[in-house]
Amino acid sequence: MKKFIVFFILVYLYLPAYNQIIRGTIRDQNTEFPISYAVIYFKGTFVGTQSDSNGYFELDISKNNSMPLTISALGYYSVILTDLVPDRKYQINLVPKIFELKEVVIIAKDPNERKKI
Repeated sequence: MKKFIVFFILVYLYLPAYNQIIRGTIRDQNTEFPISYAVIYFKGTFVGTQSDSNGYFELDISKNNSMPLTISALGYYSVILTDLVPDRKYQINLVPKIFELKEVVIIAKDPNERKKI
């Protein structure tokens, strides 16, 4: 019984050392509003997550801690993080992409004039 208690205490003390979770919030750089449902992933793998409606995310990096982490959202430029530190809260600001459209001109015809077929 004494061996079991010692084993349990050792596992309980060393288990958090292997738990490598990063946490953070993703926001718009200009407005500081949270970005909902941004995608956070390790490129080339199926490991990833997405931010919640408040821009908050958590991701276990224990198997991929040497790989760069990509954060992307629709309408924003992607950000790549390297040298990830577990148990550190990240504040990531994404820069919005600005799309300019060319001018559209609409010309109306006389509605009383119709073609005869």
